[in-house]
Amino acid sequence: MMHHYLILRDANFGLLPELWLISNGCILTYLWFVTRLHTALGSSIAGHSLRSGGTMALAIEGVSDDHIQAAGCWVSDSFRVYIRRHLMLLNVLIHSQTTL
Repeated sequence: MMHHYLILRDANFGLLPELWLISNGCILTYLWFVTRLHTALGSSIAGHSLRSGGTMALAIEGVSDDHIQAAGCWVSDSFRVYIRRHLMLLNVLIHSQTTL
């Protein structure tokens, strides 16, 4: 899906440096994104849910903490709270420790 988006984006707006554009060439805003997110998934989901979910997905895949911090633009180590609280990840970490 991402590859398809990039092909369309480059075909329509190849000279613009921004990655995320809407169909009229304007840059996505937080309000634009969150409004559509709420429409699709309900009002209990917000941008922060995506950051914490992305943190967990990277941790489950075994990405190092410094790369998770950089990918999520976390300015502190507060992202580790999400990793510590997730039982599925704890299970993965326990089983990976026993196989080493």
